[in-house]
Amino acid sequence: MQYRTGRGGAPLLDGCVTWLQCRTVTQYIVGDHHVFVGEVELIEASAKAALLYYQGGYAMSLPLPDSSYHQDVSPQQNHAVNNLYTLLAQATHVYQEQFESKQHQLADNKYEARLLMLLREPDLHNIENLSRKIQIPKSETESILTEMASDGLIIMRNHASDVELTASGQEKARLLWNLAKQHEADALALLSNGQADAFKDNLLKLIEWRHD
Repeated sequence: MQYRTGRGGAPLLDGCVTWLQCRTVTQYIVGDHHVFVGEVELIEASAKAALLYYQGGYAMSLPLPDSSYHQDVSPQQNHAVNNLYTLLAQATHVYQEQFESKQHQLADNKYEARLLMLLREPDLHNIENLSRKIQIPKSETESILTEMASDGLIIMRNHASDVELTASGQEKARLLWNLAKQHEADALALLSNGQADAFKDNLLKLIEWRHD
């Protein structure tokens, strides 16, 4: 792990979202924990999105659209509002928020829903592939799979190296897949057929894009 030295010789790890450098104000012991209270003296932040954990699932922070009022904006302001990052972030938020409000009727959290749908694919029946596909740590994936097994949705064998949907899991996965396809169809209905295909193709190009 690469790092640089901060105040007091503290290591500042590379790749973080934010670095807080503090001085110790006080410290005390609670049980077997040593609690330090610090006063922030220096804050540094990167342009990376923060990783959040909320209601049993991981998420990335995104700027929310402000829909509380409308006003005329100058060309300079309009350019800031309509830059690609802001538009993608707002579109993702709107699409995801509306879908998850429906999805919660079928699954405890979005990762359970994604795992159920992924297990319909023949090459994703082990914890390594599943964890990589939904982009959360293996330990967290295993915890969610364990809960799904206790609910009778899946069967796990050989320490989750072989995961299989039960009949109940298959039915729930089918309902979730139909819900996802309908939500996509509702969203793409805003575009013509040609525009919808081009939109998805361009999103795939952006996903595959790498800046040298």
